[in-house]
Amino acid sequence: MPVIIRSNAAMELGITKGQEAVVYRWQTAVGSCNQLILDTLFVELEKLPKPVKINGLPDNVVPLICNSTSTVCSFTDDSELQILRSQIDVL
Repeated sequence: MPVIIRSNAAMELGITKGQEAVVYRWQTAVGSCNQLILDTLFVELEKLPKPVKINGLPDNVVPLICNSTSTVCSFTDDSELQILRSQIDVL
């Protein structure tokens, strides 16, 4: 499945915003409610100026991990709820 990286994670490895890649595989973990969640996404980078090599992975395959963002939701009764959202920055 083709994806596009949405943020500059490691420029020296070619993991840059707009970089095209193909999903190679993924790893899951168990979430707080015993559900499976995406933990690490491995992608094969395409059209790189030079090959990328990480020990234990094929050429041009890199791991992407979740980034967490926190936000506060305000309600009409003046109460607030903090929400933590995690996702891997790919389209």
